[in-house]
Amino acid sequence: MFSLGSSHKFFLYDGFCDMRKSFEGLCGLVISVMQRQPTSGEVFVFLNRTRTHIKLLHWEPGGFVLGGMLCQLIYTMEIYKLIIIFAKMN
Repeated sequence: MFSLGSSHKFFLYDGFCDMRKSFEGLCGLVISVMQRQPTSGEVFVFLNRTRTHIKLLHWEPGGFVLGGMLCQLIYTMEIYKLIIIFAKMN
């Protein structure tokens, strides 16, 4: 089950992400650009160029969890509020 809380560390990818990327592509960005380990248990946040879609990549003991959603109000909300809303929706 994909559950997020205040105990997790969140890392925002500061570039634009192709939302067609899956586990392998996002893990590649985490390792090469963010210089983090995708299996660390941290949550990695990716946004598309227009900031209308969000993807979260997280490692849990059973494997990777990939979550995504459409963010219609992204221009009026701060990113951490969107993550909290995302966590409550799942």
